[in-house]
Amino acid sequence: MAKRTQGNLWSPSLLKSRGWNRELMAQLLPRPRYRRINGRSVPLWHRDDVRAAEAKPLFQQRARKPAQAHKADPSANAAATQTVALLEKAWEARPREDSLSQVLAGHYHQVIRSHIPGAASGRALRSSQISGYLTQFSALAHGCDSDQLPGILTHFVQAAPWLGENPTAPLAVQILSAYPAILLGAAQEAKDLLLRIIDSCGDTWEVEHHQRKTPLLCMTHTVDYTRIQPGDALITFSKIGVLSVAEDLRQSGKEPAIIYGALPYSTRRKQMEGFLSGEMDYVVSTDAIGMGLNLPIRRIIFMDTEKFDGIERRELKPEEIQQIAGRAGRYGIYDKGYVGATQNLGAIRAGLNTVVPPLQHAVAGFSDLVLTVDFDLLEVLTEWNKMPTADPYVKLDISRYLTIISKVREKGFSLSKEQELRAANIPFDETEEPLRDLFFHFLRLHQQGQEIQQPDIPPDLPRTLPELELYCRKLDLYFSFAKAFQCPVDEDLLYDRREEIADEINEILLHRLKNNIRFCAQCGAALPLHHHGRLCEACFRKKRRNTPPSWRRT
Repeated sequence: MAKRTQGNLWSPSLLKSRGWNRELMAQLLPRPRYRRINGRSVPLWHRDDVRAAEAKPLFQQRARKPAQAHKADPSANAAATQTVALLEKAWEARPREDSLSQVLAGHYHQVIRSHIPGAASGRALRSSQISGYLTQFSALAHGCDSDQLPGILTHFVQAAPWLGENPTAPLAVQILSAYPAILLGAAQEAKDLLLRIIDSCGDTWEVEHHQRKTPLLCMTHTVDYTRIQPGDALITFSKIGVLSVAEDLRQSGKEPAIIYGALPYSTRRKQMEGFLSGEMDYVVSTDAIGMGLNLPIRRIIFMDTEKFDGIERRELKPEEIQQIAGRAGRYGIYDKGYVGATQNLGAIRAGLNTVVPPLQHAVAGFSDLVLTVDFDLLEVLTEWNKMPTADPYVKLDISRYLTIISKVREKGFSLSKEQELRAANIPFDETEEPLRDLFFHFLRLHQQGQEIQQPDIPPDLPRTLPELELYCRKLDLYFSFAKAFQCPVDEDLLYDRREEIADEINEILLHRLKNNIRFCAQCGAALPLHHHGRLCEACFRKKRRNTPPSWRRT
């Protein structure tokens, strides 16, 4: 990776904000450098080249006027505030009753209230769109397809500020007078999942509503990630993306905290402490940041709007965007939170403004009663998987249980049904060969009556980031196996070992990250951590296509 000073390389999004278009970039700028960011090759131009080109007459003649930051219209904000007050008044005037439909309708009301202020800064709608969206919302009083409900509620939020501007218009009067009934009609299409579960157990419940205390605003322009500000969190959706972006920032003089799912908890805690103490001014993270981490973050900046979910690469869901974006604007530290993106900002804004209905189903697993049935455990689990379930439950995917129990038997282990179920319940990634081998090693020792030992790192093994992270997962497997099969564990020794490895990983993240990341010699893309070649797959295939067959190795 080429070294550079802060802000020297400018991305297309920054150039477009300065008035550039594709034609001018092709005509006036030299060939760009390419940097692999989040799996995409991004062109970058040096600042001096851009400024020199902007002084040319052709740019002066043909450049569009740079986009100005959108300023919220005070009248639009006032209309949104008035709409919220009108809807609140209409909701409070409803007949009170304790029913699931009322509770769910109240949920919709709270979500709509919280989203309307943000809609005031969005794009202006045509009068025909406003009329259509409001009429569509009004029709919810008579029910609708549950698949259409999120879109209808989202459109209503976008059109709702019109109600505050025109409260005496016939359509506004109609909607405000029927507002509670409309929400109750929408609630008939989906019932609150948690309350249904509680009721199905015969228990009682009490609902408390909590609202966000700091407003969350979507930015109006994309952000060049090389120009981030203290308190910003950059979000990408792969481990290698986090590491390469963090190293890129570090090369430009910015010290980031690093957070991703595979990071051991102790190391993650040390990185968080560095950000909390002010030693690090920025965060680079995956969506792991949305899982209950309360950090003093001012702006969440999405570097991508897609993620790989283990099966396919797909667009982020609105609930995922809202969960991650909610980390911005820590109450008591910032007056507002901001959400932005380095690209495709429209998708982030749409996700923030989408009303997400509650979950419709809960996952139900099998109980220990399967052990009391006088049949083979695999047969019992297979039959359980075929049984129908009562609403609102769906069955747990038990394919992992079936796979592990089958593999245990294939390996020749003779376990009781209870022991087989314990083994299948141990949390580890059975698709990872070193962990799978260690699991069977522990199982063999236990069946032979021998004591299982805490694993160690072979002295000749390089202590790289991937190997240290794998070792932490082995320690986790050791502890989980010992607890499942009631084996003695020296917990003090295990804790000390975990902390030692966490310190070593933290040292790599802070001072030796570049030595643990390899980049494509052709395009500069970050290579997967276990990749052995000098070129990424794309460059290797391109080189192979351009190489005459007679020159290739046979």
